[in-house]
Amino acid sequence: QMLEDVSAGRAVLLDVRPRKAWDAGHLDLAVHCPLEQLDAAVDGGLPQLPKSRDQLIYTHSALVDEGSNGVRAAVMLKAMGFTRVRALSESFEALTAQLPR
Repeated sequence: QMLEDVSAGRAVLLDVRPRKAWDAGHLDLAVHCPLEQLDAAVDGGLPQLPKSRDQLIYTHSALVDEGSNGVRAAVMLKAMGFTRVRALSESFEALTAQLPR
């Protein structure tokens, strides 16, 4: 469902992993916003974030040692006023396996 939503422009996939993990590989559909950067933007005024607070946002940080960061990002986004946020629990490998080949 997530890939369909993002591909159709109905949602944003926000990858909150650190820059090193992003540079090592990421989904082409994802927008990068490290958790630290998101944490610093209490007003939600980051260019990576959608303008509409009603836009569906999926958060992703599927690193073994940072698996809860996607959930933390979702909580932060909700505190900023975003109403439709879902934290993904799948690993990066599981997400890439869902891509059409």
